[in-house]
Amino acid sequence: MVDAKSGISGAGRSPGLGAHFSEVNESVGAYAIGGHRHLPELTQELGKLSRNGGVHVTFVPHLVPMTRGILTTCYFDLKGSLAELQEAYREFYAGQPFTRVVAQTPTTKLASHSNLCLVNVAAQEKKAVVTAVLDNLLKGASGQGVECFNIAFGFERTTALEGPVQWP
Repeated sequence: MVDAKSGISGAGRSPGLGAHFSEVNESVGAYAIGGHRHLPELTQELGKLSRNGGVHVTFVPHLVPMTRGILTTCYFDLKGSLAELQEAYREFYAGQPFTRVVAQTPTTKLASHSNLCLVNVAAQEKKAVVTAVLDNLLKGASGQGVECFNIAFGFERTTALEGPVQWP
């Protein structure tokens, strides 16, 4: 199960009733419950990591009244110990310049104006609870585009992605 909270900039720049400040301010709401555009890629990539083949994902995104940022909380059955799961995450993301496995549950402000994705691995009884935050305006498609450009043209992956972003 994936529960994601996205800032209003995640709705894009096209005008629409659900993206107006007066509609979003001081309000939180779920959307695309019947099928979000990112659900197929989420299912595909998790399926590649699964030892059991295909996976079923329930993904419910929410729009929250902030300009930028995404907070995602993922819940799944804990198969081993929490320490083993935390180590698996640290190992998986070792050497990744923009992903940090952190000890405390991260907040969107900690990743704001950066290309970082901050991940925390915890548990509640036999359920793993993994939270992640990122700045959807930088770590989203624009940051991915720059990172892919860097790889394709032989630059360091971090080139042009480490400086502060000032707007919005």
